[in-house]
Amino acid sequence: MEKKTDMSKIARALLSIFFALMLWGAASSEESAVLTLSYKNIPVEFINLNEELALDDIDTQINITLTGTNLQLNQVKKSNIRAVVDLSEIKSSGSYTMEVFIYGLPDNVTISEISNKYILVDIYDIISQSFNVSLNMTGSLPNGYILMDTSIGFDSVIVTGSEPKIMSIKTVLCNLNLSNITTDFSVSSELVAIDSLGNVIEGLTFMEPSVMIDGVVGITKEIEILPVYIGSLENGYGITECLISPSKIIVGGYPSVINNLQYINTEAIDIDGKSSSFQVMVKLDLPDNIVQISSDSITANVNISKYSYNTISVSKLQIYNQPQNYDIKISSFDSVLIKISSFIGIYLMGDNIHSRRLGLLL
Repeated sequence: MEKKTDMSKIARALLSIFFALMLWGAASSEESAVLTLSYKNIPVEFINLNEELALDDIDTQINITLTGTNLQLNQVKKSNIRAVVDLSEIKSSGSYTMEVFIYGLPDNVTISEISNKYILVDIYDIISQSFNVSLNMTGSLPNGYILMDTSIGFDSVIVTGSEPKIMSIKTVLCNLNLSNITTDFSVSSELVAIDSLGNVIEGLTFMEPSVMIDGVVGITKEIEILPVYIGSLENGYGITECLISPSKIIVGGYPSVINNLQYINTEAIDIDGKSSSFQVMVKLDLPDNIVQISSDSITANVNISKYSYNTISVSKLQIYNQPQNYDIKISSFDSVLIKISSFIGIYLMGDNIHSRRLGLLL
């Protein structure tokens, strides 16, 4: 009985060893089987190019298929695979067909297929050229503010790059965003090269990569327009009123000037020899450092009337509304006959004084 039990144990042990050997053989066979594995969109690197030459940006990618055992292919990491083109042998500009080399594969893994074994590359000379620098302003100042003056640190800059890129430059810009600016400023702006389509050209070197932009900010104000005249009306006629349309405009300037500004004069309106009402377009006589914000055209409607007269006797005379800087004295007075008209005016153009009325209180 004991002998039979021992034989059963031996049989089970032998059977276990048999199945283990079968499994090991199957696994060994699977690991040694030759398989293929593909990788796509591997970027190509270009190295060792002469410093006096340039290769324009090339977004070149390749696909490869690898061959090896399952064990070998499991050791491949895409991050370790490098596709490289060595440009060290190129000494001058031109077009070249260059071989792509693959690095970073485990031993015994072979490349069975590559989408681009050779790549055509164009090599260019590096050149330098001077370009004017222009200020490009975007956005707007907040309401109530105006940009009075701007300046940039330099007017031109030398740009270096491949010949095609340099030749495609239309302008070099420094950019300034005006949004939220309410005070004088000094800011730094990076330079960018722009082509004829408005696109930024990358891969260039600027002798000065950035420039300082300085600006002076003023304020705005709505202010009344007053007419100024030159010449004399025909005898017996006077200006009853002058209507300016619009009667007010918005101007801008330095705060120290704007805050003290009470009105804006028109340029002199010619009334010489006039005897009837007329309308005329007028310009403004803007003080220094004051700019007109409103773009409306300005019209003066000058109403002219003929005097009407009446003669009365006056025994008392009192002067009022005497203009400043004028001294009027009555040396003697008894009585006088005065011819009263509907309008009495004095025009003092030499001192740029507006029309005033001289009143007689009887």
